[in-house]
Amino acid sequence: VRRSTPRYDIIFLPPTDGLPVVVHAALNADEATVLFAAEVQRLLADRAGGELAIRRTTSHNGTPEVIVRQQVAALYP
Repeated sequence: VRRSTPRYDIIFLPPTDGLPVVVHAALNADEATVLFAAEVQRLLADRAGGELAIRRTTSHNGTPEVIVRQQVAALYP
């Protein structure tokens, strides 16, 4: 049985009805976690609002699964 290597995408979902944007991709969960944390800090520094998520895909035909989701909101408008 051949297992597919999961792929982790860090995606940004704008506060409007815009399409999700893949901002980073990683091949393991540890790297995805570090990239996710760095992207949260960057979005906060840029005062960007929206939602950030880690999406895992286990195969080319598999449905992506969101495993972490966090609202990002600027403290000051």
